[in-house]
Amino acid sequence: VLRQSSGMDNIGGMSIGLLVSFTICWIFIYLTIFKGVASSGKVVYVTVILPYVVLVAFLIRSLTLPNAGVGLKFFLVPDFSKILQPMVWIRAANQIFYSIGVGFGVTITMASYGDRKDNFVGNAVKVACINSGTSFLAGFVVFPILGYLAHEMSIVNPCITGEDVGQLKSILGLSGSSLAFIAFPIAVSRMPWPFFWSLLFFLMLVSLGIDSQFAAMENVLTVIYDSGVVKKLSKPKLAAIVCSVNWLLGLIFITSGGIYWFNLFDYYSCVIVLFVAALLECVGLMWAKKEAFEGFKIEVLEATGVSIGVILMIMWKFVNPLILLVLCVMSFMTFDLMDAKSSKPYPEGRGYLPQWSIFLGWMLALGPLVAGAVAGFWCRSNDDEASMRLKGSVSAACAHELPTAAPGLWLPPMSAGAIAVAPEVIGTVAPGDDAHQQQQMLAQLTAIVDSANAKQTAELDKKFEAIHEKFDQKIESIDAQIEANDAQTKNDATGPKPASNEPLRHVMYRCGNIFFWFHRHPRY
Repeated sequence: VLRQSSGMDNIGGMSIGLLVSFTICWIFIYLTIFKGVASSGKVVYVTVILPYVVLVAFLIRSLTLPNAGVGLKFFLVPDFSKILQPMVWIRAANQIFYSIGVGFGVTITMASYGDRKDNFVGNAVKVACINSGTSFLAGFVVFPILGYLAHEMSIVNPCITGEDVGQLKSILGLSGSSLAFIAFPIAVSRMPWPFFWSLLFFLMLVSLGIDSQFAAMENVLTVIYDSGVVKKLSKPKLAAIVCSVNWLLGLIFITSGGIYWFNLFDYYSCVIVLFVAALLECVGLMWAKKEAFEGFKIEVLEATGVSIGVILMIMWKFVNPLILLVLCVMSFMTFDLMDAKSSKPYPEGRGYLPQWSIFLGWMLALGPLVAGAVAGFWCRSNDDEASMRLKGSVSAACAHELPTAAPGLWLPPMSAGAIAVAPEVIGTVAPGDDAHQQQQMLAQLTAIVDSANAKQTAELDKKFEAIHEKFDQKIESIDAQIEANDAQTKNDATGPKPASNEPLRHVMYRCGNIFFWFHRHPRY
């Protein structure tokens, strides 16, 4: 199927079958995401449930295969001789980051579409537990089948005894694409009813691949669309552009040398950037600003009723950053991740990898970090420019010239009023004053704005209290009218029953509650 070339430097031709399949998959992904979560949310019911059905079917079959115990032993008994190898921990951490979506922003994007009052704390715990449980369950499916494959290969290959699944690594590989597209299909083809099991297996792979892909694409679309960069494009058009660009970039993966490029991206693209992204999240929440975590705790408590305890605070502030920092350091301990220096051309070896593949791989690994640093510097420059515009506006105000609006600067009404009276309080600032004096003036002006806003808020509170009092009086009046109607009904049982005012009372009560809730929560 792959028509694998001799090495990475030999791209070779393009497989028509892979091109057609690749194009169909991207068309399906577009049809899934072109309306956003409104369309992708319905597809999830199939792409998530189907793999579990297939896993259970394979679990029952795999545990009944010959030599399944050897595979389970290889899965459950650890090899402590490899516990000190850095790549073991890096690959394990990468797997967890990939499967849960930590550092990619996918979980945050999907959660942003949920109900604000939803228990997202509980959802986060459930997702982590379900993910780890599914991985553990998949181990009971994969390794008994590999044990069975080792038994079958021992019949035709004297170098394989059938008592150690690790012996398959030398001829088939036990990770990544080799496991999914070589070892597992060979084992499935030797089972009874091979067509049925092969169909189930690849249907599961397609479901998992599409599920992961449209989640990643939805993340990209949300960031681009919400940033306002493409205001004139509708979401279907933006989805078409993003999917087309990704389809074009992915054509190299379906060439004869595409498997080497696929492995290059697989090994290098997220070797360190995910750890750095998660580390920055911890630092931003726990260390950058003291009030950030306290505000986060309050928001979580208001939205879910869950109070973040000391254990999570310690984990986020100390334990997680330390682990992530160690993983970042360990990522640089192995420079040649794909063993390019010892590679041999296919079929003599697993394929030739030129020396430049190492440097290209690390460019992929460090590229997102450089881009993030540039974006951060650019945002900081914009903040400094906005600050200078603010200082210019303040200087104009202090010269008794109330600015209409500085370019790109929004001033609330109370801020403008405070600026208008600022010269009488803090005096004027000459054009030659230094930056320190302007900073002091800006701090004083901020205090004036806060004081004026507080005064205005107090006056509004008094007005709302008066309205609330009148509202209560109206409710009491309606209650009295209802009681009078009830008394009249009892006295005149034979007469027509008067219309009840209960619906009116209910509507007014609800409207009043909503009105005063929004008054007490102005940020909504």
